[in-house]
Amino acid sequence: MAEVLGSHITWRDRADLGRGWVLCAALTAVTLAYSFQLTSFLHAKEAALSASILLLALLAWFRGGFVFEGMAAFLPLWGAVVFTLLLAPAHVPSRSVEEALRIVSLLFCVALAYDLLAQPYWRRRILQAIRLSAALAAALGIGQYLGWLSFLFPVFPGYDQPVYSVFGNQDLFGGYLALALPLYVSAFGRKARPGARAALQSAMPKLLALGLILAALVLSGSRSAWIAAFAGCLIVFPFRHCLTRRGALVLCVAAAALLVTGAATWPRPWERLSNTFSASDTGGRIRLWIWDGSMRMLRDAPWCGWGLGNFGYWSPRYLAEALNAPGGEKFAHNELDTPDAHCEPLQCAAETGMIGVVAMAWMLLRLLRRRGEAWGGLLAFLLFSIFNAAWHSAPHALAGLLLAGMLLNPEAKTPLAGTGGNWLAGLSGVLVAAALAAASCWTTYFPSCLQSRAEAAHCAGQDPLPLYGRVFEHGWPNAQCHEEAAMALLDAGRPVEAREHLGAALEGLDTGRAYWLLGRAAEAMGDRVTARAAYRACLERWPSSEEAWMRLYRSSLKDQNGPLLEHARRWGITARTSE
Repeated sequence: MAEVLGSHITWRDRADLGRGWVLCAALTAVTLAYSFQLTSFLHAKEAALSASILLLALLAWFRGGFVFEGMAAFLPLWGAVVFTLLLAPAHVPSRSVEEALRIVSLLFCVALAYDLLAQPYWRRRILQAIRLSAALAAALGIGQYLGWLSFLFPVFPGYDQPVYSVFGNQDLFGGYLALALPLYVSAFGRKARPGARAALQSAMPKLLALGLILAALVLSGSRSAWIAAFAGCLIVFPFRHCLTRRGALVLCVAAAALLVTGAATWPRPWERLSNTFSASDTGGRIRLWIWDGSMRMLRDAPWCGWGLGNFGYWSPRYLAEALNAPGGEKFAHNELDTPDAHCEPLQCAAETGMIGVVAMAWMLLRLLRRRGEAWGGLLAFLLFSIFNAAWHSAPHALAGLLLAGMLLNPEAKTPLAGTGGNWLAGLSGVLVAAALAAASCWTTYFPSCLQSRAEAAHCAGQDPLPLYGRVFEHGWPNAQCHEEAAMALLDAGRPVEAREHLGAALEGLDTGRAYWLLGRAAEAMGDRVTARAAYRACLERWPSSEEAWMRLYRSSLKDQNGPLLEHARRWGITARTSE
């Protein structure tokens, strides 16, 4: 403790101590938080982040310091957010606001604790917090896989991912483990305690956690996480200790975890690897389709992009363009909206254009000039981000930013100074943190809770319309909720109201399902012209929709059926038109 507080303890030193422990607790809380009462597990994690930011800001105010240095360290990212908001007016401003709040919250959290990243004591504690949070998530994932935690992670019919743990997604689960694994490996490269017994005792918890994370990583089935973990471990592996007892223990534990888990789940791991980008690899082929559409988006808005958070609105028409282009039938695709590109650099370029590309290159060049044990975890995070939406997950992004901060902020040899700072600036930090938390609650957490209740009522066969009405009364735009309310109204035989909600939905989304619902509503109202136009729009975005094709075929004139039959043959639609 003296390493942190120094010889003269002041109230400012105690505030710094509080900041450090709040940050470590935040890493664990943000990782483990989840809720089935929200539309996304990620919303619970972002709520935990907002609460942590407020505590950090209060402690920074008590100390009298502020976050200018921490903000300057990530100036390219701050600049990209500001310039994109100013130069690229978004078609769906609400999504831009939500995305900006999420990014600013992450950057502000790291800025509030940036000075701690230079202290050896807190660097070790923060790395330990990342490793611990990953080990706990891994234990929960293994418990779920074995069926021991069904009261925490119930089995959902039709959901084919064997492990989703606290992330709700096997890829995000595997990606966080991949980020933490190199941090465990690099820990064995440090100087061991004197004495064989003491060295073994100090290494045993890390060895157990290492085996746990490797086993869970195999169970996740995430190939991108496997690649990221391998690359991250490779650059930090303590090769000079391979022939020592400590190095032998690490290799034995890793080999045992991989062999036991691989044998217990065989042949799934081999199938995951051997099917990569093959004709039967749906996940890989869907990514290729999304990347093709994302490149088409970038082609049409190369300088300023389409606006923060607006990838999900514009992507359906460009993904449809990729499908309808010659050879587009080779892609695997879905009918739902695609809110992310499954490639963070590509999505950043599509949403922010050259502004985001320059910001990413600037940050990367600054990081490449630095050296440190944090590079293993950061490299795993960056590689995983190429194939997944890691930046859109609060635990992944927060850990990645903290690791980058450790590289950007050189390690200090002296404890934190106990001197004060600008008290007024500290108060402004508290106000900013409170504003971020309140705005995030208004735009994301509260609507997510209301919408989740309505969806649960709809799935349970209850009347969800009053609950959807509460979402609309809240006032924040929610296109997806309008689409779901329209579906409930159609089920209730109220097409006129459903059509009104679909009109509102199409202001914030542009999916094949929305147009299919619009066609159904128009058809129920007897408006065959609008119905045909809606079904055509649906097929442009969802070309393999047999239901939309059938309805359009039946409502079209016979001389128009030739192109429809050609479309059906291209997409393998074999339904009989007489049905």
